Amino acid sequence: MTIVWMMDKQPLEEDSRFERRDENRDKKMLSSLKIESVKRKDSSLFSCVVKNSYGEDESNIRLIVQEPPEPPRELKVIEKTSRSVKLTWSIPFDGNNQILKYWITCFPKESE
Repeated sequence: MTIVWMMDKQPLEEDSRFERRDENRDKKMLSSLKIESVKRKDSSLFSCVVKNSYGEDESNIRLIVQEPPEPPRELKVIEKTSRSVKLTWSIPFDGNNQILKYWITCFPKESE
């Protein structure tokens, strides 16, 4: 029996953060994959493919690494009055989680 771990349908590359463990227990073969220090780029489809002389089977696991969203980019004032301001910005990376709202805080300018 052979066990192959894949990432997005490609053989898993050597990476010191990936720790694979294969065990024989009670006439069963177990395989696990541990990822240390998960990174954004690890968000992928992981597949465990098992083959023997009778055929093969595959189990798929979708890993989505969530992290805090990045701050807005390219913030610009497009219109301002004595009581209001209109802003625009580029949407940042959302951390793999939908951004539902932005909080904008205004502080009075300190007198010099």
